[in-house]
Amino acid sequence: MENNDTQKTNNPYLIPGAIIVAGALIAASVYVSLNSTAGGTADTFGNGNSASAENVRPTNSDDHIFGNPDAEISIIEFSDFECPFCQVIHSTLKQIVSESNGEVNWAYRHFPLTSLHAGALPGSVVSECVAQFAGNDAFWTFADTLFANQQNFTPAFFEQTALSLGLTAEQYKTCTEDEVTVSIVQEDFEEAVAAGGQGTPYVVVMNADGDTFPFSGALPYEQIKAIVEAAK
Repeated sequence: MENNDTQKTNNPYLIPGAIIVAGALIAASVYVSLNSTAGGTADTFGNGNSASAENVRPTNSDDHIFGNPDAEISIIEFSDFECPFCQVIHSTLKQIVSESNGEVNWAYRHFPLTSLHAGALPGSVVSECVAQFAGNDAFWTFADTLFANQQNFTPAFFEQTALSLGLTAEQYKTCTEDEVTVSIVQEDFEEAVAAGGQGTPYVVVMNADGDTFPFSGALPYEQIKAIVEAAK
C-alpha cells in the first residue's frame, strides 16, 4: 500500500487508513470473543434465548430502520455485507416486515467479519456515509445493491454506488476517511459480540417489553416468522 499523499487522493482503490485500523481492532475482537467462549455449551448461543442478548439496545432514531419505526416488534440484525448467509436472510427479513402491516420493523447493525470478508468493513463505512448524506431510504437501497453484487466489492464500486445515490465526491471522501464514521461500525460490532454474536447473521427479535429472542444463521422464512410470532 502506498503512503504517498498524492496517491491517496487519486487512487480510487486505496482504502482509508482509519478503516484499516478499525479492521485490525475488529479482527482482534473476533479472536478474543471466539477464544473466550470456546468452552461454552450450545445452549449459550444459537437458536435459543440467551441472557447476553439483553445487552442489545432497543431501536432508536439513530438506527437504519426498514418498516414502521414505531412497530411493537423489532428484528435487530447484526450483519456483514459480504456474508452469503446475510444475503439469503436479507430478502427473508424484508418479506416478513413487508407482510406485517406495520407490526414489525427491521434494524440493520454492522457485524463485519474482517478476517473472512475484506470488503465487509469498507462497505459498512460507506453505508454509514450514504445514510448520513442521502437518508434512510438510500441506506437500504445501498444495502440491497451490495447484497446483489457481492462479487464486485471494490472501493471503486462502493464509491460509484454511493455517488449514484446522491453523495458528492467530496462528501464521500471526507466521510469515509473520518474516524467517527468508522467508530459507528465498531460500536455495532462490539454490541454484537457483547450480545452473544459469534457469526453472521446474528439476529435479536425484541418486543415492546424488551424481551429478546435471539437466533443465528439464515433460518428459513417459517422459522423466523414463528420467532416473531412468539415475541408478540
